[in-house]
Amino acid sequence: MESMVLSDTHQKTRLLFDICGINDTTPTPPIRIESRNMTRTPNGNIFPVKRVRLPCQVLPGGYTPAAFVFNLSSQFDSVETVLGKHPRDVSLSVDIENGGILSGVVMVESRYVDSNGNLWIGHGSATVIDEHHVVTTAHNVWDDNLGLARSIKISRDHRVDPDDRYVDYGAVHYQWAHDLSKRNDFAVLRVSEPFHDGIRPLGYMKTPFDVGAMDFTVYGFPCDMPKDEDGEQLYQLCFSHSSFRDEPWNRNLIYHDGDTYYGNSGGPVVGPDGKMLAVHRGYRNLSPTGKINVAVAINHHGNDIEKFIQALRARAGMALSRDFLLIQGDALVDYPNAACFGWEQSQTL
Repeated sequence: MESMVLSDTHQKTRLLFDICGINDTTPTPPIRIESRNMTRTPNGNIFPVKRVRLPCQVLPGGYTPAAFVFNLSSQFDSVETVLGKHPRDVSLSVDIENGGILSGVVMVESRYVDSNGNLWIGHGSATVIDEHHVVTTAHNVWDDNLGLARSIKISRDHRVDPDDRYVDYGAVHYQWAHDLSKRNDFAVLRVSEPFHDGIRPLGYMKTPFDVGAMDFTVYGFPCDMPKDEDGEQLYQLCFSHSSFRDEPWNRNLIYHDGDTYYGNSGGPVVGPDGKMLAVHRGYRNLSPTGKINVAVAINHHGNDIEKFIQALRARAGMALSRDFLLIQGDALVDYPNAACFGWEQSQTL
């Protein structure tokens, strides 16, 4: 099966749309978006490269959207770098088995169809945070060339019994869908059936930008290791120890020096206390110092896990918690099974 990397080839000029709430004019170094391990089914032609973006949306009352929430049929499926500072290893079997401390780190398989009818399959990583929801990067389910995935499957490490779940509702940050905002490469997905008791959700915390320095571990399912004697990927959870240092000039992304590869997209960055504190994304070129890996901050810049979950519940017609007000936009012409959501804090509910 032929492989192809989908990634940005140049730094885009950032357009300022006040009506859409895009007002970050801080200059940033060039970044190359990480890609999940993307393969094309045989006998297809390469699709024409384009950037798929959601048109600007405004919610009732003039509110800015915060999440693009979609639903899928349960029955249908940027670039990494190895820095060489922290070699990777395969996680222990006991950690990924039922009840293991890493049993909640899972794989995301997304299926796309291009304009020529070719099927593309992307593989990334994700983290189970409760019996119904996983956190991952938006580019694992909304590709900048192919748009929104047609179906999304969640799978476990192949050393344990298969226990696949399909995503029926998902939410990507609006600024990713609209403008491919790097710091908003963030998604929360809801599976159609709850995960069984053997999958242990990971706790999470707001990304700590004020700790100075911290050691942590990056987890995910890279496509280059481990492999069997025939060179086929074994789909086993791998890790790399890393470190993070807060830089006052950068509060958009977490910079780290852990080793990653295609397929690590969306995997958790886990702190010393075992909680997820960021979502691995890809690498950035920092001239003249070279490459550095980056992760998306949690509960910063609108990447609010609990609010995304409430938007998913609203889309699914379920009861909401009453600590904030959700605002839902009109149906979208190009995405009839989706809607934009926003929210505001409310003391009256």
